[in-house]
Amino acid sequence: MNSSKTNPDFTESSPQQNSVTVNILGTEYLIKGDADPDYIRKMARYVDEKMRGIKEGSSVRSSLVKISILAALDITDELLRERAEKQALKSGVDRKATELARLLDQQMGKIVSVGN
Repeated sequence: MNSSKTNPDFTESSPQQNSVTVNILGTEYLIKGDADPDYIRKMARYVDEKMRGIKEGSSVRSSLVKISILAALDITDELLRERAEKQALKSGVDRKATELARLLDQQMGKIVSVGN
């Protein structure tokens, strides 16, 4: 996905890409990407909300760069926590599946020995 401040010379064009203009923290950006335009807008709204929350929560007037970095760190923290939770859930499911397979093998062994 490419982004730029609405400067057509700065972005690459591709027939498969969607172009969407979004507003993040009062600045318009032209976003080009393969994703659905509504999805691109949803992502931009999320980033805008994060950045506004950081800006409003700061008692000092922060630069756009500082706000962007803090928003990126906040979003990265969310991502890494979600990944860890997903991995923990997957590990739990894998353990249960292994245990169920072991129990099923035991039961099948009992059925085969009774049938002999």
